[in-house]
Amino acid sequence: MTSPSPAAAPVRVGVYLCTCGTNISEKVDPELVKPLLASMPEVAYVEVVAFACSEEGKATVKASLEANRPDRMVMAACSIRDHEQTFRGVMNEAGLNPFLMQMVNVREHVAWVTADPTQAVAKAAAQIRAGIRRVVHHVPLQKESLAVDHSALVIGAGPAGLKAALTLAEAGRSVTLVERSPIIGGAPIKFDEVAPRMECGPCLLEPIEGEILHGPNHELIKLMLTTEVVEVKGSFGNFIVTLRRHARYIDTAACIGCQECLAPCPVSVDNGYEQNLSQRKAVAFAHDGGLPNVPYIDMGSCLRSQGGAGAACDACQTACPIPGCIDFTQQDELIEIRVGAIIVAIGSSQYDLKQIPNLGYGTIADVVSAAEFERLLATTGPNRGTVLNRSG
Repeated sequence: MTSPSPAAAPVRVGVYLCTCGTNISEKVDPELVKPLLASMPEVAYVEVVAFACSEEGKATVKASLEANRPDRMVMAACSIRDHEQTFRGVMNEAGLNPFLMQMVNVREHVAWVTADPTQAVAKAAAQIRAGIRRVVHHVPLQKESLAVDHSALVIGAGPAGLKAALTLAEAGRSVTLVERSPIIGGAPIKFDEVAPRMECGPCLLEPIEGEILHGPNHELIKLMLTTEVVEVKGSFGNFIVTLRRHARYIDTAACIGCQECLAPCPVSVDNGYEQNLSQRKAVAFAHDGGLPNVPYIDMGSCLRSQGGAGAACDACQTACPIPGCIDFTQQDELIEIRVGAIIVAIGSSQYDLKQIPNLGYGTIADVVSAAEFERLLATTGPNRGTVLNRSG
């Protein structure tokens, strides 16, 4: 027969009860709590400290840790947001792994919210016992230094995204600015007048758009339009992001924005940029005043995607005065980038007003949303600023 293996030595937990002056001790008497913990086999000792976060208190805890050398530590005091790092530092100075500590908040969670001292003592003891049972499962983590990527990804090229990208570039960081639409500026570029000075939206945004496209730091900003985020992997400092860039079918560097390609296009569809209040061609400029001043081709509307006789349509390409500017060989592509930080600035979208049927939206012709009404009033809108009754 072989002799049984010796039982593993129990984990020794040192428990410290901070009185925080009278903040805790007024309702939670530590001398009444101590015997409620003594029966736990993991508890090596329980000590009371007046102000554990003070310099004198930290020195007292450090000396106790060095003398007792517990395997784990429980600090019953205040919020971890206040002093978790403080007591981890004390453990580190005492030569113990700082991650083998559990704080229990008996100030905010017990003393400050429990009127009856008897109930407060029982509640504090229960929470401390839970902390003891938890800390025995802690593992001795080690800090590591990892290389991080200093570049950033900004999702959304509205005002917030533009400003974020510009600020990062001015700090010397390389930025990938992703926007799913064909232009930058976000929702405000659709506004004919913006309070309080009643300036036009495109005019208001033009300075920062100019900085993004042509400013002194524009080379640090990689602008990717008609692009969406597909997947994000990794962690802070080392993200791997997969992007899907949809084909624009226009060479943005070659295009001069002459609009010669628009009129010959035989397709007309609802214009989403005008709240579907007007029609646009399959090749179109996203919005008046939008930058870059380059059209895009909506292949979902283009005859070339419909098959049949229209599959060979090249009306826009024939009308374009710049050879090769319109390129139907472009394809969607997946692009993988590495960045250290991601800023999400995707803005907002309009609530589906049809979900509130009593408003009459969608059933009464002249009930419109605020966004639609703005476009009806706009001098660049579908009616060039003239509000027309649609019900008659």
